[in-house]
Amino acid sequence: MYLFPFLYGYLIASDRRFEAALRRVRRPALAGALVATVALVVWAGPLGESGADVRNGGVPALSALQGLAGWLWIVSILGFAGSLMARGGGQSAIVANSPPGRPGPRDQSP
Repeated sequence: MYLFPFLYGYLIASDRRFEAALRRVRRPALAGALVATVALVVWAGPLGESGADVRNGGVPALSALQGLAGWLWIVSILGFAGSLMARGGGQSAIVANSPPGRPGPRDQSP
């Protein structure tokens, strides 16, 4: 279930272009995450205890909305975190933890 988020996380962490893209879309992602979360609460909230199908993935559209909201929150959080790191002059954890004298994974030529 978590294979694709793990692989996407590795892909994002391995290339600065992905970090830059996340920083560019952080505000639209936050707006979309808020809208999707409100839609989830409005849609699933009235179902209450009778919403067992909702929790078990019985409503495909609601499951898709949950997935979309989750990805938008992840993109937004990573985008704002990357923006704070760039503003503070900090390096990403991959480059900062590489041994001295050896280039980090991002510094190597393809």
